[in-house]
Amino acid sequence: MEKNNEWLNDEYVKEWFIGLSEASTHNYTKEFPKWLAFIKMTPTEQIDKRLNDLQSKNPRIRAFFERKVVEFKDKLEKEGYAKNTIEKNYLRTVQSFFARNRLALEFKRGELTVERRRKVEKAWVPSNEEIRVMYSMADLRDRALLLMLYHSGYSEIDVSNMNIEDFDFYDKNGEWKASGHMYHKRFREKTDVEHMTCISEECLHDIKLMLQARNFPKDGALFLSHKNQRLSVRFIHQALKKLCAKAHPDKAKLFETKNLRDTYHDALARADVKEAIQKRMFGHKPQGAEANYYVSAETIKEAYKKAFRYLTINSGRREREELETVHKQITELQATIKMMTHMYGNRIYEDAIKKVRGEKFSQDMTVLHEKFERGEITLEEYDDKTNQALKLALKKS
Repeated sequence: MEKNNEWLNDEYVKEWFIGLSEASTHNYTKEFPKWLAFIKMTPTEQIDKRLNDLQSKNPRIRAFFERKVVEFKDKLEKEGYAKNTIEKNYLRTVQSFFARNRLALEFKRGELTVERRRKVEKAWVPSNEEIRVMYSMADLRDRALLLMLYHSGYSEIDVSNMNIEDFDFYDKNGEWKASGHMYHKRFREKTDVEHMTCISEECLHDIKLMLQARNFPKDGALFLSHKNQRLSVRFIHQALKKLCAKAHPDKAKLFETKNLRDTYHDALARADVKEAIQKRMFGHKPQGAEANYYVSAETIKEAYKKAFRYLTINSGRREREELETVHKQITELQATIKMMTHMYGNRIYEDAIKKVRGEKFSQDMTVLHEKFERGEITLEEYDDKTNQALKLALKKS
């Protein structure tokens, strides 16, 4: 074997490269040294041996290089090279060298086929809890983006092509009306198969906030970049992969947007949604007689409601919002009661003190009360001054 790049000066290599494109020459130059290291013969030595071998009547001698190439393939497989790298790079390079020198190698059918290695890693299907963590770290747009993929089973190409006017967000007066789980039907961009699903109430909530920040546009791309450009498929994938890396660093390499679609499908299965309905809700083409049956929006919404309990991010959000409203009302009522207690409760004390301290004390309390009602003193000041006066009066009495 020749060292470094001396083999490039070989006459048979020069013959090999005549008429090749610049790209092919570059690739062969990069890949051929691995074969040279394996065979331990210069290009000229290989051609000379090939010529001699073909003169023999012994099949094994004639097929010397064919057998060596198969051994070379096996070695590369053991070293962990990918199927395409072995077949389309290294083996093709060796075959090209002999073929362009008029000494083509001959192989049996399938002799150079590389078995595709099974991936050791299992596909990562994120749990609801893992997606909740991602959601908590996302900004407003990416929250809506994440839920559109996760809650509805859309692919990134479907989401990239969504327009605001595709959805029944607004009423005839242009006011927001979308609420609950909103039924939505569209044709998948990849397969042109009808996809029947719902946009979840949680997703709608985030979409509303996102569009509100954009002054509630009525048309155009639903999801925009910070430069007001429609999000591309690549941008969506990278944005969510970045979000995954932030939330789950150890899973970042395994993340694909397809993972979210898989989790959505898993939720349909866990909810025992009939397979025929699952296909419609996942955008798969119904087979056989199933394709002839009509599926109503109500059927899809009922099935979606069952599956949503496995998909919800903000479980109980509506209940929490109602509880917060009630709490706010109670707080306001308590403040009112406190004020009334100060105003009228102290009057009861005043009446009792009047009998002890006389008219002067009553007049002082009346002046203080009037100042409070005119806003000249705060409730806290009124409270403090009244209590001080009452304590003093009671002490003197």
